[in-house]
Amino acid sequence: MKVQLKNFSGETMRIDPLNQLLTFSLALALGAVQFILYSVFALIRKLFRNGIAVCWITDILFCLVCSLLFLVFSFIVSAGQVRLYLVIGTLLGFLLLLWLSCVFRALFRRRRKNVEKKLQ
Repeated sequence: MKVQLKNFSGETMRIDPLNQLLTFSLALALGAVQFILYSVFALIRKLFRNGIAVCWITDILFCLVCSLLFLVFSFIVSAGQVRLYLVIGTLLGFLLLLWLSCVFRALFRRRRKNVEKKLQ
């Protein structure tokens, strides 16, 4: 089902909900990829524990890489137009993976403590 609306200049715009759902799903996946990149940069930061310069450099590189990824993504899926649902989808994908990683870490910690108790 396509919806047709008129914009301010009187031109007809076509909105395809199925296409928007697909691009939103791709934005979720992009957010997940950005979280994986964040994890890689966090690992690099941990290798250089006391390096404040390394922290700054990795944070700046992460922001630049993620911005570039989002820019290329928006050019591919929406001809360079930044849509709000793409931004929301990317943020939700990032936050979803962040939440899942926290849940799994808590489960693994609890499991490890139970195993350590049994070994003692």
